[in-house]
Amino acid sequence: MRNQDITRALKAINEKRKLYDDLFSYYDGHPSLKYSTERIKRAFNNSLAWFAQNWAKVIIDAVLDRLVLKGFDTNDDTLNGKLVHQQVKDVG
Repeated sequence: MRNQDITRALKAINEKRKLYDDLFSYYDGHPSLKYSTERIKRAFNNSLAWFAQNWAKVIIDAVLDRLVLKGFDTNDDTLNGKLVHQQVKDVG
């Protein structure tokens, strides 16, 4: 039987998938273009030129380089043990 917490978490993630895809597109360097006014949008919308600097990736990577996971807890010692065992198995 599937854990209800995992089912709820997967449902929440799937409901936010479009938002997550949009956010990841910024990291990947392919964000949708946003124009400050309708006039600028009309002027440049059909343009083949692409002007973008991907600062999102630089900032996110800087944070990730300094981020250290110190632990986790599920409030269930049996599940904690299974998760740690699986992580060790996956890492090798």
